[in-house]
Amino acid sequence: MTSALEAADIIIVGPGDLYTTLLPVLIVPKIAQSFLAAKAKKIFVVNVANKPFETKGYTAVDFINAVEKHLGTFPFHTVVTNNNYTVEIPKKYHYTYVKQALEEEKTTRKTRIIAADLVNTTFPLYHDSEKLAKVIATAV
Repeated sequence: MTSALEAADIIIVGPGDLYTTLLPVLIVPKIAQSFLAAKAKKIFVVNVANKPFETKGYTAVDFINAVEKHLGTFPFHTVVTNNNYTVEIPKKYHYTYVKQALEEEKTTRKTRIIAADLVNTTFPLYHDSEKLAKVIATAV
């Protein structure tokens, strides 16, 4: 796997649960080393909604800071985040949208921020895969 990371042109991380899916993979020493060394364009996809018992109240900046804390750096060239909060998330799920709060990040990091309507209107806890694919295609 590490040679695949080093040979990749593009590496996309996310969407996924931050602490139980994404970071556990990224912090494995050999994976982390290869990932950080890879010359590939790296894209981080922030979740549409916060998992109530994992990232409750997180903004996109909190996702970025968590990655930086665990890897010692934020190695992504591009961050993709949702900006459509109009579709109501059913209260029974106890999820909330991940808000952007990225204005400061745009000036303090050399990271491209792409904010777009990514929400799945039929199940707004998740990304709409077609919308996300179109945004990623423009980001590369």
